[in-house]
Amino acid sequence: MLCVAAAGLSAAWLSSCRNDGIPESLEFEQFKYFYFPSAKKVNKIIFNAGGSGDSVVRVEGLRYGGTTNFNQGEIRAEIGAAPSLVASYNSANNTAFLPLPEECYELSGASQVIKNGKNYSAGGSLTFKNIAALDPDREYLLPVTILSVGESNIPTNDELKTLWWSVSIYVEQYWPVPAKSQWRIEDFSSVHTTSGYEADKIIDGDPNTCWHSRDLTPPGWIPQWVIIDFTTIATISEIRFTARQSPHSWDTFASPKNIKFEISDYQTDWTLLLNVPELPNVQEEQTLPVPSPKSGRYLKITILTNWASQGYSYIGEISVN
Repeated sequence: MLCVAAAGLSAAWLSSCRNDGIPESLEFEQFKYFYFPSAKKVNKIIFNAGGSGDSVVRVEGLRYGGTTNFNQGEIRAEIGAAPSLVASYNSANNTAFLPLPEECYELSGASQVIKNGKNYSAGGSLTFKNIAALDPDREYLLPVTILSVGESNIPTNDELKTLWWSVSIYVEQYWPVPAKSQWRIEDFSSVHTTSGYEADKIIDGDPNTCWHSRDLTPPGWIPQWVIIDFTTIATISEIRFTARQSPHSWDTFASPKNIKFEISDYQTDWTLLLNVPELPNVQEEQTLPVPSPKSGRYLKITILTNWASQGYSYIGEISVN
């Protein structure tokens, strides 16, 4: 009988342990709770008041820990915006946020599901909209918190149950374009060996003069570029381009085709204003609207391809608004 009892105890012990002696399920009650992994981080978002369209950000999924047994059955939870938490956040952190108005956001994925065998949900998304209605002199706060968890014996961690987004806007200042007489050419890639085709011809106010890059045969001379210095910060909303003027087709067959315009404050980081894949090969002035007006001191014009097989190109006149 003693042998039978000992055998029974041994079988019971083996059934509750792995072969390596580690229990099948580990429980750490102090860490057993629902939470958001990034709950203590404030996500700071700054919008341009002049921007267009809505902006969408991801809302991370809900998690739980403190156990290695994730077969808890399907768990359903509700998350949602909680503007009432802004006042307590301000008090605890000595801040002065305003609650983000309800019309400025939309939460998808408010109902979260943690499937059996998993310890996380899929998450959702936040759409920020109507941002231009905000006061550029104030900062706003949007808390998204765990509102409820379905039938489960796992509690919610109050310190890690809320995600935070701080939202503010800025209004880009408009800088008038100085008179063309104040502009100058800062730099250029090359120039024709014949006098009269200097780079400053593109800003002399006379479309009948032109900058002509060096006329060596290909390969390797495209792209060609020139940099204009406005001598002060200017806001560019459109570019007016005039090609080389001539009644002879052999004088205009290498006009720019793919042309790119960039802007910079210091000639280090260039911001794209406009990239035109196929600029029409016409001699009339062409107005090229800039989709999103930007400010800077230097304008870089890069000819990436031309309408011929030559390595050079030319420009008659450049103006901006």
